[in-house]
Amino acid sequence: MEDEMKSMRTNRVWDLEEIPGGAKTIDCKWVYKTKCDSKGNIERYKARLVVKGFTQK
Repeated sequence: MEDEMKSMRTNRVWDLEEIPGGAKTIDCKWVYKTKCDSKGNIERYKARLVVKGFTQK
């Protein structure tokens, strides 16, 4: 997860902004996944940050 956050900071994936009055923030969560080879052995772990889209209209 630290590598993913470092990559996001390096690539400037987001901008920090002030929240306007009356506005709500959108929640996010980490999703973890394992990538396996053809024999079922774990090759690597993947992590990504996703937005909980059900709060949007």
